Amino acid sequence: THPCPSISEELRFTRGIPGFLEKLNEKIGNTDDGKMVLPTEAQWEYACRAGEPGPYSGGTIDEVAWYWDNSEDETHPVGMKKSNAWGLYDMHGNVWEWCADWYDAELQGGVDPSGPASGSFRVLRGGCWDGNADHCRAAGRNAGTSSRTFSNILGFRMARSSVP
Repeated sequence: THPCPSISEELRFTRGIPGFLEKLNEKIGNTDDGKMVLPTEAQWEYACRAGEPGPYSGGTIDEVAWYWDNSEDETHPVGMKKSNAWGLYDMHGNVWEWCADWYDAELQGGVDPSGPASGSFRVLRGGCWDGNADHCRAAGRNAGTSSRTFSNILGFRMARSSVP
């Protein structure tokens, strides 16, 4: 039930997160429900906010997130804090979550925007146990060097793509 940070052994043999998702989708096979993907940055924030206003969906920072002030310097099992309105846990804090988009300091506007077509850094969202409350806001964002970087402050959340 812990988040899956430092998953380098599993991912090392599957070309990082994209390779892991490719192998997972091969194992699942073709379904009418779409395939497993990393969410875009916009999809991640939409799921995090769950239609709620404010910086921390579902409550106060201490109600919804493990971060510097309360984590005791470690990750915690998923679901120990309050969920958002859609029942999603740990959208704030615990581990930064990789997104599919490449990072651009200039956030794209519009409905369901996508970031640049390529880049050096992937978007990270959600903050982590070792970060401050500001990083954990629904709008908080950061950049990670590669989807093959492994650390106990990084993880990922899968989403199911829609079927065309």
